Amino acid sequence: MDAHRRADARRDAHTSPPLPAPGRSARFRAPGDSIADGSCNPGHLFDRPGRPPRDHAGKDGIGDVLTLNSSGALTVQRGTGTGTLGAKVSGAGWPTTARFVPFGDLDGDRCNDVLVRLGSGALRAHRPACGKAVTPSTPYTSLGTSGWNQYDVLTAPGDVSGDGRPDLIARNASTGTVYLYQGTGTGKLSARVRLYDDWRTYKKVAGAGDLTGDGRTDLVSRDTDGGLYRNSGDGKGSFGSRTKIATGWQGYRAVA
Repeated sequence: MDAHRRADARRDAHTSPPLPAPGRSARFRAPGDSIADGSCNPGHLFDRPGRPPRDHAGKDGIGDVLTLNSSGALTVQRGTGTGTLGAKVSGAGWPTTARFVPFGDLDGDRCNDVLVRLGSGALRAHRPACGKAVTPSTPYTSLGTSGWNQYDVLTAPGDVSGDGRPDLIARNASTGTVYLYQGTGTGKLSARVRLYDDWRTYKKVAGAGDLTGDGRTDLVSRDTDGGLYRNSGDGKGSFGSRTKIATGWQGYRAVA
């Protein structure tokens, strides 16, 4: 091997880290861009635990937005990387009573999944191919045939437990109890673990990713008076005490 080839080999060894093990989330830095999350990005891996990937259609490491219209079309609005939304892909045929939770890569195929709760209370993890829209016929794994309609909050902040897999936060509508469901290496969710009792004082609860820059996922909640709070993740499957981060948020109908 000549000197030029040896130099190329050394450079490739430093710039092309190995892919993560199946079932583990990948974090990427898109070539030439700032940090961007996405499990389908062809760019370099960026090991930042707790940052939830939101790239569902672009395969470019740039976050996307999911919307459901009154006709039952679930649309992935693709982010452009410049702060706006661009092209879109849609999947028709969804009941408008379904609830959708953008999720990370639960089954280890390095494409993001979408959790769907049906009106029957069933929960499914749909596994669209990278860059494809989610439709009712998209392959899925059943996470439960009933019982999931007991929750009025289902949100995916990212990796709460620190094992590199996406996790789910749920709140029971009648008791206000908040639970953690950890993602597993088999493409399913573990048994729930109770995190908090009686969070009914909060009108909205949302997984916010990493707000503090420590590489851990955080929760954001809004109370009836419009106070906005952050519970910082500890990276071990739980969150710390709340910190007020804003006031006057009672005028907003959604926090996501």
